[in-house]
Amino acid sequence: MVDSRETLYQKLGINEEFEESKSIQELFEKREKEIEETRFKQENQKWMMKKILKDQRKNRERDPKEYEKMLDQANTIDDKTESKDILPLMGGSIVLLIFMIYPFLLVDLKEWDMLYLAIGVAIIATGALVLLWQYCIHKFGVKAAFRYTLKGIVAFTGILALTMLLFVGVEQLQKQLFVPEDYILFQMDKPYRYLPFLVEVEIGGFILWRYLAGRKKFNRVLCIAILVINIAVGYIMISGVTVCTTSEIILHTFWNPRGHVIAYEDVKAVDAGFDPDGEFYYKMTLKKGKVIEITQAVSDRYPLTYQEYQELDKIVMDQEHKPLKETSTRYIQDAQLDQEYLELLRAVLKNK
Repeated sequence: MVDSRETLYQKLGINEEFEESKSIQELFEKREKEIEETRFKQENQKWMMKKILKDQRKNRERDPKEYEKMLDQANTIDDKTESKDILPLMGGSIVLLIFMIYPFLLVDLKEWDMLYLAIGVAIIATGALVLLWQYCIHKFGVKAAFRYTLKGIVAFTGILALTMLLFVGVEQLQKQLFVPEDYILFQMDKPYRYLPFLVEVEIGGFILWRYLAGRKKFNRVLCIAILVINIAVGYIMISGVTVCTTSEIILHTFWNPRGHVIAYEDVKAVDAGFDPDGEFYYKMTLKKGKVIEITQAVSDRYPLTYQEYQELDKIVMDQEHKPLKETSTRYIQDAQLDQEYLELLRAVLKNK
């Protein structure tokens, strides 16, 4: 009696001898893979034939053997080669898509010069994206182009989500480990606040390299090394925090996680204002010359955002030996803040 799976095997047209050990699911998956490989080769042949015909119109005397090599090359390209070729192209399309949108988020649309610049960048990015997509569709087919573009969008969204989770996670850990109850504000120190991006690039690059290399097994030693490095980087990120309380400033570092305590009486000068990007800063210079810069601080003790700066400034300036204070409103127009927050920060600058 003929096995029903063998009949199914023949009807599916699988170009191999029947194996009794294979399940129906495996049969269909195998046939689906064969169809996909055939489709890709046919699309690649079609693209190559168009290229040959275009070349023939320009050069009719060309040796046919060169065309044979081109067709052989089209026939030998497999899915792995497709992935290696198309992933960078689809990554490029994601970058171009960002350039189509992101300039409008960066510039002040009330300034016509900047608006024209954003429109120009968006038009160039759109044109480049259209050309890139035409190339991808002709070479790899519509399905493959959409599939890998979707993967790129999912990966990009995942990177954004990972960034937010890293920053939120680090802030929460810092708050639990280093921030006392009487805190005014705290911040991840500037050299360390960019490390989450480094971690993302490292992990993303490693996964992409593994994927493009076609390796499914991970090297144990390499994985352990990456794990150890990430643990060290995580420790540096979490321990690099500055905390301002109602009575003192505490500087935590990876070599001194318990923190170095500084009294407000040691502050001899204050410099506050807005940088060219419109971001508010509050710099305290100590008697020994060290500068503590507070930017992008975190606090949930006050009903209004930036009210913590007002409280910190009040404590610093109410010391017996009032520090010398310099302020600047030069770039205040570049601050993308609501009016009530600007008034709070103006009050900080006026408090002398």
